Amino acid sequence: MNDPRRLFRYVLAFAGLLTVLYAVTGLLGLALTTLTLQSSTLSGGEDTRIRASLYLAELIIGLPIWLALWISSQRRARASLEERNAPERRFFLGAVFACTSIVALFALHSVLRYVLTLPGTGDADHTAQDTLFSAARLLVFGAAWVYYAHLGWCERNLHDEDALHDLAVYLLAGFSLAFLAVGVTQAISQILTDLVGATRTHLLAGSTRSVWDRWGSIAALILSGGLLWGAIWQYDLSRGGARPVRVGYLYIILLIAVPWALASAGQGLFELLLRLFDYSPEWEPRWSFVKDFLPALLVAGMIWVHHWAVIRRQAAPRRRGERHVPGSVLWPRRPGLVLMTVLGLAIVVPALVSVLWLALDFLLNTDDTLSGENWWRDRLSASIAAAVVGTGAWLGGWVRLQRAAATAPEIERAARERRQALGLVVLVSSLAAIGFGVSLLWLILQPLLGAGLDSTDVSRMLKYLSAATIALGVLAYHGQALRRDLAFGPARAAKVRIIALVAAGMEEELERLRETTGRRIEVIGYLSEPQNDAWTDLPTLENQLTELGAPETGQGDRAILLLGCKGGSLHSYSHRRT
Repeated sequence: MNDPRRLFRYVLAFAGLLTVLYAVTGLLGLALTTLTLQSSTLSGGEDTRIRASLYLAELIIGLPIWLALWISSQRRARASLEERNAPERRFFLGAVFACTSIVALFALHSVLRYVLTLPGTGDADHTAQDTLFSAARLLVFGAAWVYYAHLGWCERNLHDEDALHDLAVYLLAGFSLAFLAVGVTQAISQILTDLVGATRTHLLAGSTRSVWDRWGSIAALILSGGLLWGAIWQYDLSRGGARPVRVGYLYIILLIAVPWALASAGQGLFELLLRLFDYSPEWEPRWSFVKDFLPALLVAGMIWVHHWAVIRRQAAPRRRGERHVPGSVLWPRRPGLVLMTVLGLAIVVPALVSVLWLALDFLLNTDDTLSGENWWRDRLSASIAAAVVGTGAWLGGWVRLQRAAATAPEIERAARERRQALGLVVLVSSLAAIGFGVSLLWLILQPLLGAGLDSTDVSRMLKYLSAATIALGVLAYHGQALRRDLAFGPARAAKVRIIALVAAGMEEELERLRETTGRRIEVIGYLSEPQNDAWTDLPTLENQLTELGAPETGQGDRAILLLGCKGGSLHSYSHRRT
């Protein structure tokens, strides 16, 4: 399996394939330009000769390399199951899937943008030339994508685990979702601008050309991103299974969408509070700020809700062999709730400190030169907005975690994610309390050693005291929660890697074991010798797989499963000598 010649073949085949695709795209684009744009500067002259020479050179060099190595690899794959399952081949197919599909996505967007804005932009030669090359790119790279995707699906079942193919799928899903999100955001923003903008124009106001210019590029983003995202995402969801790469992809999307949504909500609430505090901008309508935050809030919120719903559907007890306890938070939802709790706390605590400092400035009449006579309005609005948004995020995660901890303490209080989050909060709040405490003591010692004391120094002392008090409060509350969690013993063991040797004809039983126990079982080979009668029966084997990795058993971090016609045998081991 570790044959360097195989890696050499597939790396060079990948490089040769991309070279060929680029050269064919260029030659086809030149041909289309010459046939359709006779007046173009590319239809003749030095530039065309230079480009054609480059593309021909790439084709002459890349085509023999790709064909020779690919034909050799195909012959080996047809003759050997090991070759078809080799990681180098899976990497090649996954890389081709990702590269060709993403290039095709960008090309599709370029073609649609030109077609949809054509009535508004006129017949500009350079735009038409770019579109023809994009059409050639879409055709060539799209054909390569279809061919290699079909080849990969023929070699492996759609429901099989293939992390490299999953990664390629989610790369395409991420790019297409970004296109769709940007397009929808721009569309909502344009509608709101027309409805509540400074000019108070109608939705389709302006000349026909300006309308096509305005909406053509937006529609191109929505169509190209929406079509590909809908197709690839439906394909992935139809495959089912507990796919680790999918969980990683979902969390990456949430790590972008959730802060985006919270920031947009905070911006909108900040602008609303400003106006409630009698702020009225002279250069724009009173409610024009809606177009600045509402589009992002709606789009990010929809992405957030949809992908969290996918995570909830994926959270089943059998996914990781967890015994179901009513009220517990199942994987992979717990990390999301923990991250939401920490993010909300990181927003609400500084906001609370800011409100207290603002109150001290008001009472002691300090810091009044920041924004004129209404110096407090901006700070108070920003602090309240952050406090409301942060409190909602913090309570949304923490209340769910606490309810689960009260219902299923033996699972939730021993969860590694919960303990790590509490430890982080305790550590950060301890450092903050120490820092503000040192600053407070420094200010107190100065007048004791003979320095003067004025209202500004008193204000700073009270500010540092209030911040230290809040940090100590956060430390005390979460420290007590962490102490209660640690009373339940060590954290649960990490997931165990299981490899199996399977007898011929036992594939269905292996799939049943995977489903009933929720364990990922990696097949490394098949047994060729007959099995004896001393093996464990299948029901007992199911129980052993379910209990695998419990802290009290003292087992290793790996296990091997031998599955035969009359039962099986499970052996735990560690990859390091102890």
